[in-house]
Amino acid sequence: MGFLTQWKMYLDELPQDPSAKNFRKLDPTVFEKVKFPDSYRASQTVEVARVASNRCRQNNSIKRSITDIRRVRFLSRSLKKMFGAATFPSNSHPYSELPPINVALFEAKARKGLTFNDVAKAIGRDEVWVAAAFYGQAKLAPMEIEALARVLDFSVANIQSPLGSHWWPNRGLGPMPPTDPVIYRLYEGVLVYGHAIKAVIHEKFGDGIMSMIDCKVNVTKKPDLKGDRVVLTFDGKFLPYSKW
Repeated sequence: MGFLTQWKMYLDELPQDPSAKNFRKLDPTVFEKVKFPDSYRASQTVEVARVASNRCRQNNSIKRSITDIRRVRFLSRSLKKMFGAATFPSNSHPYSELPPINVALFEAKARKGLTFNDVAKAIGRDEVWVAAAFYGQAKLAPMEIEALARVLDFSVANIQSPLGSHWWPNRGLGPMPPTDPVIYRLYEGVLVYGHAIKAVIHEKFGDGIMSMIDCKVNVTKKPDLKGDRVVLTFDGKFLPYSKW
């Protein structure tokens, strides 16, 4: 069980009403009692526990008020950011093959503990499109660069300089056939069902193709008793072949 999960469980156990019969103060030694994953470096674990414990002791009379909950949640977010920065694999594939600015974006996202959906909401785009931009497969507009800089605590100039109006994506990333298991399954899906999908498209739309330029890609999670399912949607415009 992860540290943040244990921390959330501890918070959830505290009653929300200070007048409750079983109300208790925040335990100032809770961080010392939580088991940190072995993958965290010992020096970081000790430092985080020390800082967190000191903050709790300074507020050992915490009541379950809105202000105090915000303080505790801020502390949790701060710890999440610290741990995220230490675990980003910037030297491994495919990050090691990306331009420095793209690696820096991934590192900033990890440092702040954000998901692609968090970033997407901040800049007004879909999470898959944002992920593509992080990998250099989509082009950010000036306003999107400004919004991205704000959410990642980045300098606008540091993003604008390498990814501004002069830069265009070189689309297509990785070997063919792909070797990553997740990507290979998509490749396998086209190999197995490609001709079937093509035939059905022709029957429903005629002689043409589905655009991958005017296309929206969405990934959703579908709960299922036998295991959660991945729902992958390609919403592309039909483009008929021209005649002349």
